[in-house]
This record gives sequence, structure tokens and C-alpha cells, in this order.
Amino acid sequence: MKRTAKQSGTGGRLRGGLLMATVAALLLIPAASAFADVPAKVAGAGEGSGWVKGVEQSGKPTGGEPLLECHWNGALGEFDEGATTASGECETTAKEVSSITGITLKHEADEPGSEFGGWKILEGTKLIASSCTEEDPNANNCAVVSFGQPYIEVEATFNPEPPYYPFTVSPNPGNGEGSVECAVNGGSFGPCASEYQEGDEVEVTATPNTGSELTALSGTGSATGCSASPCSFTMEEESSVTAEFSLESVSLSVTESGEGTVECEVSSTPAPCNGTYTYGDTIGVSATPDAENVVGEMTGSGSASGECSIASEGVSGSCSFELTETSSVDVVFESAGTKATSEGNVHGEVPVTTSLVSACSDVDLGEFLPGVNANYTNNCGITATSTGAVTTLTASDESAVHTGHLVQGSYFLPSALETKVGAETYEGLETPVLLTTYNTPVSNQNETVWFRQHIGATDGLHTGPYAKTITLTLEQTTP
Repeated sequence: MKRTAKQSGTGGRLRGGLLMATVAALLLIPAASAFADVPAKVAGAGEGSGWVKGVEQSGKPTGGEPLLECHWNGALGEFDEGATTASGECETTAKEVSSITGITLKHEADEPGSEFGGWKILEGTKLIASSCTEEDPNANNCAVVSFGQPYIEVEATFNPEPPYYPFTVSPNPGNGEGSVECAVNGGSFGPCASEYQEGDEVEVTATPNTGSELTALSGTGSATGCSASPCSFTMEEESSVTAEFSLESVSLSVTESGEGTVECEVSSTPAPCNGTYTYGDTIGVSATPDAENVVGEMTGSGSASGECSIASEGVSGSCSFELTETSSVDVVFESAGTKATSEGNVHGEVPVTTSLVSACSDVDLGEFLPGVNANYTNNCGITATSTGAVTTLTASDESAVHTGHLVQGSYFLPSALETKVGAETYEGLETPVLLTTYNTPVSNQNETVWFRQHIGATDGLHTGPYAKTITLTLEQTTP
């Protein structure tokens, strides 16, 4: 049977057959020359089962061999015969080591269903001090100091663990959808377990999905008082919780004006146009005008918004939508004889237009310094207008002398003049450069044209101005 971990104060105790966490009991007897070695005995109590072992003497490890090792059998009410001694008793003699006489004990619950209940100093022991209490059965240490005592006896109690009881969440009998989750002993919510331990504090919450609502919550056993979400109870017997989810009710209203008939259907079945329906129902609305009339307007709100819309008058109108919120449909019937229509052609024409306004008549790149490797840049603005479907803007040097290079008489700069519009890189003007393409008509399209001249550190420069006339062309390649 699968068991769920219960949140409690049992420290590192594990279920499923693993050994439980240990707690030690230390029996200390003052050493004196007048005292002999003292018998140390552990009695058992409780209906559970477990081991008691002596693992140290006077604070010194035993080297792996326990001083005593006996098993309490709660079903028999005694230590098992033959566990460590022929009598089945759990006792040893505390030896004097380094002027201290004592023994260290530990307990181990040996099987699922048992837990340690505590240490107890039995009557007759003359104590100087003790930290072994029934009120704190999970204490990590249990120390006893005795004076003038012929023996010391400590009782170890093993109790049965609280039982587990089955817990079920019944299927939802309604037509809605939702989920049921549980939290145990103040933990976080998650899937409900199939069983809980006696004494567990269980909290149950039922959450409907979108479009559904919780219509009933009931319980049996320990959960008998569950009638609303969330609910809490203490597990004491086999229990169950049933949650009923139902689809929400959503209202629909249909109004009409003028002469005609509006009919509705729900999931292809004729139904009243005004009323309350189930979340998710498919609503159909049809409008039929009387003779000589038309549907002048049909509009919707809520779930019908955008679904029930007639932009112009028609002989009839219809729409359908899924009802998920409060919705309405309005229908207006109009007389066809109250309107007269006439059609006419209104037209105009755009002439072929290609216009380039340029501020690039004088672009000064500044002074070129001999012996310095540098780039010299400047820009100018243009405004383009074109009615063509595709239009290109190009820059070119149309001279035949050192095309693309700035010249001064017979001298010219070794590096070509470069240009760009919006591109990441410049292109030399030895050949025409495509600056940009417009794939749609443009009006007053502003662009920035950049020019750059490179001067190398070893370029021979002649005193005086270098220049070249650059032509910018805006051309419709597709009218």
C-alpha cells in the first residue's frame, strides 16, 4: 500500500521498512572506590516493537560489538527470547572507565507501524540528575547520573504509529469541469492522496474551470462537514469528498425594430431569442423582413460582437456565435420603398511626376592633408517625389577624365570618390552607384547623400582645389 509522508515532529524517521532515527540514553554512575560495577537494565513498554542497543560505555565506543542488543516485541509484551541473552532480558554491567561508570543506549524502531515513545527512569533509582523525560521522547540525549544505587533501570517505550485511512475524491456528477486539490498539515496544495494518517489535518479546495461553477461540495467520514470550498477536517476514519461542477448560465437578449421576424436556435434547435443558456452553447440568429422590407442593420455585443454585423441593407440577415458571456443582438428592419439610390462616377488623375530637389550643389570635404592617412566626409540633403511603381536614385560621374576621381587640371586623387545613402558601406564612383530604390510611389521623400574621399599617407597631392561634378538621377523604371 502506498503511504504518504506525514508532517510531524519525529525528526528523520522514515517509513517503508527503513530504520528510524536514533535517540541515545546515557546512564552515568559516579565512580568511587567504595562502589562496585553497577548493573544497567532496560525495560520495555508499549504495543509497538523496536530495538535497544548499548553502543558506548563511559563515553568510549565498544569497537563495533554492542554491550547489549535486545528486541522489544509489543505483541508479546516482553523482550524476545534469545535476542541477546537466554532470558531475553536487556541488561549489562556498566564498567568503570576513566573514573566514570556508565553506558550509552540508543533505540531503533525496527518496522513500519512502530515509533519510539520515550525514555523513563523507573522508581527506586536515586538520581543526582537526569535529562530523560516522557514529555520529550525525541530528545537526542538521555543522561542519568545515579548515587549509591545497586542498579539503574530505564524503560524504553515503543508505540504503534497512528493508522492510515483511505481517502477518495468522487467523480464530478455535473456537466461542468474543475479540479479538487488537498493540502496536509499546512503544506502546499496538490493532488489529493489515496490515504492519510490518523490525526492529519487535511484541507480540500475545489476550483472550477473557466465557464463552470462549483454547485455542491459534500463529504463522508471525517469530511462530513465539508459543504463549501475550502474545507478542513482531521483524519479519523475512511473519508471522501464529492465536488459537483456545472456549466455557468449566460444570458442572451435580442431586440428588433421595424417589420420582420427574428428567430433563434441553440445548438441547431429552435429556442427563444431572449433567455438564459449554458456556457458554450452555439447560438444562431436569423432575421427575415416582411414583404417590401429589408434588413437595414444587424449588430451584436458580447459573444455576438463582430459575428452579427451587416454593413449594408439586405433581403435577410443571419449570424451564429458561441455564447461565453452576456450577449445581445439588435436587428433593424427598414422599408425598401423609403430609399432611392443613384450611382455616379467620381474620378481624377495623377500626372507622371518625377521631382528631385537637391541641396548638393556644393559639398565641401575640407582640406586634404598630405602625408596623413585619413577619410574626409560630408553630406547633403535631397527630396524625392515620384509617381512610378519603381523608382531608382543613382549617383554618377559623367565626365570622361579620370571618371569617379576628383581632379585638378591634369592631376587627380588616386582613391575614387565614394558615396552612399543609408547603406553601411560606401561605393566608388568609377561607375554609376545605385543609392536607393523606391518600390512604391513617394512624395517629398527626404534622403541624406554622403560623400567620402580617402587620402593615403603616400598620396602625392598638388596644391589647389580638387573637384568633380557628380550627377544625382531620380528615374521611374516602372511607371
